[in-house]
Amino acid sequence: MKWIQHLFTNTGNVLTQCVVTKYAIYQSTALVIFFLLTTVWFASAQCLVNYELDKTPSGEFQVSMVSNTFLNPTTSPPENLVSNMQVCLKVNTGGFSTCNFNPLTPLLTGSGSSVTSSVIWNTSMYSNLNNSGSDYFCYSLSDPTSDLDFITGQSVPLFSFSNCGTGTNSLVELVTNTDPLHPSINTNLNVNVGQELTVGGISLDGGGICIDAIGILDPEETCQVDYKIKKRSDGRFQIDLIPAVTYTGTSNNVSDMRVVVKFHKGSFTVSNIVDLAHAFPQWDFDVYPMPTENPNYDYVAFQLTSPSVSYNFTSGVPIPLFTFENSGECSSATVTLVEDDDPFYLSNVAHRHGLVVEGFKSPNIPICVSGSGAQDCSTNCYFACNDEVQISLGINCSAEILPDLIAKSIDVTCPGGTKTVEVRALDNTLLPTGSILNESHINQTFNVKVIDDFTGNSCWGRIV
Repeated sequence: MKWIQHLFTNTGNVLTQCVVTKYAIYQSTALVIFFLLTTVWFASAQCLVNYELDKTPSGEFQVSMVSNTFLNPTTSPPENLVSNMQVCLKVNTGGFSTCNFNPLTPLLTGSGSSVTSSVIWNTSMYSNLNNSGSDYFCYSLSDPTSDLDFITGQSVPLFSFSNCGTGTNSLVELVTNTDPLHPSINTNLNVNVGQELTVGGISLDGGGICIDAIGILDPEETCQVDYKIKKRSDGRFQIDLIPAVTYTGTSNNVSDMRVVVKFHKGSFTVSNIVDLAHAFPQWDFDVYPMPTENPNYDYVAFQLTSPSVSYNFTSGVPIPLFTFENSGECSSATVTLVEDDDPFYLSNVAHRHGLVVEGFKSPNIPICVSGSGAQDCSTNCYFACNDEVQISLGINCSAEILPDLIAKSIDVTCPGGTKTVEVRALDNTLLPTGSILNESHINQTFNVKVIDDFTGNSCWGRIV
């Protein structure tokens, strides 16, 4: 017995000694089983098990165990006797409240079939542990069990749970052995948030347990923000960001943002960007005319120029980002945000929407686009001209007759594109100075025609 105690001590097994006492396992059979299991595991240089986290079709989180070796449940004592098991997860602090816990471990019956598990799990919650910004929660077995199957490559569902809180919009992850609060790294904590398993008398920690380190988004939505484009009454295009998440303090800091739009080739010219969220302009853009991936369109990628800009992320509240206008000819087509199935979007990461915000704690928060785009200029263009318009000359004794001086609503009813003004004398001859009046025209009456160049719609007014 002294030799067995020494073997367990070298494997770091303390709880196994309690199990030996509880079950009075002093037979030589136990010695052989424990010795062989120890030898196989240490010789394999592999993890004995994998812990995995998935999302069920019904939206619950599910933790499973996959064994990398076979442990015989028919020996005496069973090789698959689990005396201690702990599974720990983490998520951004606040908004996560576990509920609907359901143990999934199959309980074997004498006929070899299985029924609903009677395995009991204890739950421990640690909110904002050590001011880490993360909540940790651990599930541990309350009693030893041999109801877990250890069959090479076979996945055994352990339990499932839901979040009945408000949601964190962050990743729910299994704690890794490189986590800053793992007991092997932070020895000052009075709680253990590491993965644990003691099976067949062998105690494992993070070194004997592999985990799925991908994590599951809470909630598992494709989009954490939406980009939206719209046409304003002044004819300018506006880009909004609509968050599905709320951040506070420094979590609102954005280190990178990119918005990509497309329109039919040839006529649209982006100009006059106005930042709507900050006093100083924070945006620049790159133009990709008729790229080989989609040569019927031109693309523009707007890029945040400052390495650190703060925005107010409040779920459901739009953030106006910037506006721009078309200083080229009216394209009549719809200006849209690039979708993720666009061939240009797929060809290069610089062609895609992007957003890095501190609160998400991962690069490139998931982005969707909403709306059907905004029309550059409408074919449903209508306007009316005013008669008896009086014009005052400026300090240089001249005045340019602009379209909206004669057709007051034209920028609203026919936004975008170019307009032409024709000034004619009463004998219908065009004014030699074009749309410019000067002191030689004082006390004269002129007919004025305003034309929308895209639709050809026009109206007549009169200057007196």
